[in-house]
Amino acid sequence: MTTKSTQDPLDEMADRIGSERVLAEAKKADDWITELTELVIAANIWGAENNYPSVDYYPQYSRARTIGKELVNWGGRMKILQTAHRSVKKRLDQRGVGQYDLNLLEFGWSGISGWQP
Repeated sequence: MTTKSTQDPLDEMADRIGSERVLAEAKKADDWITELTELVIAANIWGAENNYPSVDYYPQYSRARTIGKELVNWGGRMKILQTAHRSVKKRLDQRGVGQYDLNLLEFGWSGISGWQP
């Protein structure tokens, strides 16, 4: 019979790969979510000013798509995109702009690791 460890998952990871690396990877993820949040805010403003064209015309499109690909390369599967999407939504809510849509991500990530809007 195996017993479940009560050790924090981050502590377990730090034991395996080193705490410096865990902190660096956590910072990288946070930086991506911060940038995606800013891109979504800018895209909502730009879209309103420009009659909401197709998302691939948005100036933020290319960078959001690049980050989506980087996330999948880093996290290894589509679940990382789902997690990032939820994290951006939470940050928008915290900033009082939860009504903003996430079309930049939802349509901009189309086809990345099986992502579909």
